[in-house]
Amino acid sequence: MIDADGMVESTVYHKVFPEHSRWGLVTYRNCTGYPATHMNIFISKEDAIAYMRKIEPEAPLISLNGRSPSNPVPYEEYQCWKQANNFKEYDYKALCLPGGTDPKEIILQTREQFLKGNPWWQDRLRELDMDA
Repeated sequence: MIDADGMVESTVYHKVFPEHSRWGLVTYRNCTGYPATHMNIFISKEDAIAYMRKIEPEAPLISLNGRSPSNPVPYEEYQCWKQANNFKEYDYKALCLPGGTDPKEIILQTREQFLKGNPWWQDRLRELDMDA
C-alpha cells in the first residue's frame, strides 16, 4: 500500500496471514529494539530462502567494524559460526508481544527504498499509479 507521501507500507504476519500474501524477509539492525531497516518481498518461499542463504553470510559484523566479510563463507559454514558464537536470532515473540498471540509488524519504506530491494514490483507500482 502506498500512502499520499509516497511511503510503502508492508505488513509482516508471523503466523496467520491473508490468502494472497507474499513471502518477505525483513532486515533488522542488531541493536536494542531491533529496528527494521529494509524489507524484500518474494513471489515464493523458495525464492525468499535462496535470497536469505545468499545474503546472510554477507551481513556486516561488529568484529569487522561494521563491514561485510571480504570473502563470505558458504551458508552452512556461516550457520556453524553463528552457533559457535551463541548468535541470538531475532525473536518477534519476545519483542512484539511478550506472552502474546500472533503479532503483526508494519514496515514503512520510501518508494525508492522499496523498489531498490524489490525490482519486480516496479511494473506493478506503475500500474497502480496509472489507475489512481
